[in-house]
Amino acid sequence: MKTDTYLKKLYANRFDSRQMQAKVVLWKVLIDEFLQGYVPPKSAVLDIGGGYCEFINQILAAKKCLIDLNPDSKLFANADVKVLNIDVLNLESHTSFTEQFDRIFISNFFEHLRNKEELVEIISFCFDALNTGGSLLVIQPNFKYSYKEYYDFI
Repeated sequence: MKTDTYLKKLYANRFDSRQMQAKVVLWKVLIDEFLQGYVPPKSAVLDIGGGYCEFINQILAAKKCLIDLNPDSKLFANADVKVLNIDVLNLESHTSFTEQFDRIFISNFFEHLRNKEELVEIISFCFDALNTGGSLLVIQPNFKYSYKEYYDFI
């Protein structure tokens, strides 16, 4: 099965419309109460693996970009969000992203990687893509408390 087809089916089965609406509300609280403090409104932000755009649509930033393999991401992105349906692990050259962003955001993504080498590759990409003084913001599940569900949707 092609990756984009797999992802469309995975997300369609994972979240119903009620859950999707609840996620938007949850992200609004997280952004308003916490995350926006780390993202200056004039910054350029990249969201890696941002799925249905709950973060990137609501964060205040001058430039917004999302990388996600799921082609449905484009259907959910606001007009000010540039969506790239590309595999960040298979970019021939990262030079087009070099020093383009002030903040890179990754949430609930690393658990989908196959090995440590892919994690190192993603982190390396992020540091190349960040401007001098930029920050990588990561939110991950706490494995200690979610070990039973951690790999449910791989």
